[in-house]
Amino acid sequence: MKATARVLGDPAAPEAVRDGLENGQATSTAADLAAYAARLAALLDQADDPDAMMLRDRLADVDPVEDVVLTRDQEAAYQAIADRLNQAWQGGGLGRFLH
Repeated sequence: MKATARVLGDPAAPEAVRDGLENGQATSTAADLAAYAARLAALLDQADDPDAMMLRDRLADVDPVEDVVLTRDQEAAYQAIADRLNQAWQGGGLGRFLH
C-alpha cells in the first residue's frame, strides 16, 4: 500500500490512473487517493507491541457478549494505542486533537 500511495501521489504517475481519477467521474485527485492510502497503510502497519498484546490477551478472556472492564494498566495501553491510531489516521500533527 505504501508503494501504491507513493506512485499515485507522484506527478508522473501512470497516465491511465491519473486520467481516471482527474478526468473521470471521481471526486478525488490522485494526490487525495495517495494521501488516503498512506493514512490507511499507517493504520494497518501498526507494530505488535506490549500494549496490543496486553489488550489482546484481555479480550481473549472475555465472552463476546460481556462488557470488558480494564485495569489501570490496560486502560493506559488502550489510550496509547488509540492515540497512535488517531495520529496515523490524521497523518500526525495537531489534527489528532480535533477529534
